[in-house]
Amino acid sequence: MNDIWHLILYFFVYSFIGWLWETVYCSLEERKFVYRGFLSGPYCPIYGFGVLILLEVLSPIKGDVPLLFLVSVIVMSIFEYVVSFVLEKLFHQRWWDYSAEKFNIKGRIALKSSLFWGVMCLVIIYVLQPMIVPFADAVVSISPLIPAALAIIVLIDAIYTVTQLAGFSRLLNQLRTIVDESPEILAQSISETVESLRKSGHLRFTERRLLRAFPRARDTRLDNYKDVRRNLLSMNRKKK
Repeated sequence: MNDIWHLILYFFVYSFIGWLWETVYCSLEERKFVYRGFLSGPYCPIYGFGVLILLEVLSPIKGDVPLLFLVSVIVMSIFEYVVSFVLEKLFHQRWWDYSAEKFNIKGRIALKSSLFWGVMCLVIIYVLQPMIVPFADAVVSISPLIPAALAIIVLIDAIYTVTQLAGFSRLLNQLRTIVDESPEILAQSISETVESLRKSGHLRFTERRLLRAFPRARDTRLDNYKDVRRNLLSMNRKKK
């Protein structure tokens, strides 16, 4: 049974590995550097939480490779679907969309990504975790304050990002009303709309970062979200 300090370190390490994987993969796909991640720091909590769930659920069956793979696929598919659903309900944003993939369920999960998770779970259980356990043991033996400090950093980052995202969600909601009433507003200048809604007249750093980090995301309230996104980023470039 792992104590809280080890669990925090596992969460942080796998969150960082997830961030590194997504940043490299998306940068290669976009042919430019893409700083991925929902939060500001170099970590993706969905990977950290996902792996913690796997470690707790799969440990009793890690001796049975076929069963481990099958359960990994099922557990992570459910987890990914729930996270996508919750984020969409909270912020009206689809951060990832598998609608173009074969055998997908409402664009939230797809067979390809689920099988990938199954393979990665085998790598985590049999390759990565045996190397990370002694690392975590060493860190905790030095001082439990280290994982405690990491937890505080991630918590502050999460609170800050969610607060910023809530403001961005309100902005997009206001833009939806304006764009729906006057579609030509995009052709004129979306910056004028933002200036009329905000005293600063521009997007916040976190908002710009998320727009760049998730180029394929979409807002469920805006049919022309891609055009809005392009204009928002263009607006901020012109203001520099």
